[in-house]
Amino acid sequence: MSNLSRRLGLDLVLTIMLVLEMFYSITGNTLHEAVGFAFFLGVGMHLLLSRAWIAGAIRTISSDTKTLSPKRARLALVAGLLVADGALLVFSSLVISNTLYRWGIGLGALNTSALWATIHTASAYGLCVLAVAHLAMHWPLIAKSLRVAYDPSRRTAIGYAVGAAAAVGMFAIGNTGLAKTAGLLEGERTDGETVGAGEGVPREDGAIVEDTVYAANEDGALAGQVVEEENEAQAQGSVEEVTADEAPAEGAEAQESEPVGTCPLCRNHCPLSSPGCNRPYDEGILS
Repeated sequence: MSNLSRRLGLDLVLTIMLVLEMFYSITGNTLHEAVGFAFFLGVGMHLLLSRAWIAGAIRTISSDTKTLSPKRARLALVAGLLVADGALLVFSSLVISNTLYRWGIGLGALNTSALWATIHTASAYGLCVLAVAHLAMHWPLIAKSLRVAYDPSRRTAIGYAVGAAAAVGMFAIGNTGLAKTAGLLEGERTDGETVGAGEGVPREDGAIVEDTVYAANEDGALAGQVVEEENEAQAQGSVEEVTADEAPAEGAEAQESEPVGTCPLCRNHCPLSSPGCNRPYDEGILS
């Protein structure tokens, strides 16, 4: 098998793995991280197989007498962006990896907020956009490897068509990535306002991205609700005791004619048969 065939075969496998990685909600955390690890190993193999082209491009760029052709310059630019984006993706993966965190290794100590999850998501979509551009720029090699017959005189037209299709795909992926990243940033801002600056976010197993839940806030809200209910119950009991002491003794016939229900005008829920204030009379509920 030629070097070109090996490279294109590896590119096909990497493309499939990259698509699979974008469906985190289906694969789950364990498979996502396992495929991600294999993906980065595959990228390393891809760079190893392309070392001759990389060395030639570096020599040309560093030479004072040679310049890259426009095509090679575009390839070098996309390749450089892929390396930078891939490095950011790898670093953010080490920070938010749940598997490495459970094993006690990695960079989980830096994961004090949802920011790294947002960076991981943005760089993943960026890698997809750059991968589409990278593959589209190599369409003649792909067609040659797959033995796709085409009229050489139409190579330019085919190139424009492939470029247009790639541009549509890149726009769709980029737009989705921007929307996803904006949503995560908004969630990070909201969570930061709720929790307060400097407070960390507890890690949850199986969650790389999305909507951090603050258990401490929920516990505090429940505790506040319980205290409020206890205060209301105590206030109601006090009003009922005062009313019972002050209410005149009446016969059974008088009790049957008394209003039934509670006063809706305050939070103490006083019985209308013996309200603890004059508000029901002032409002016309009682006469």
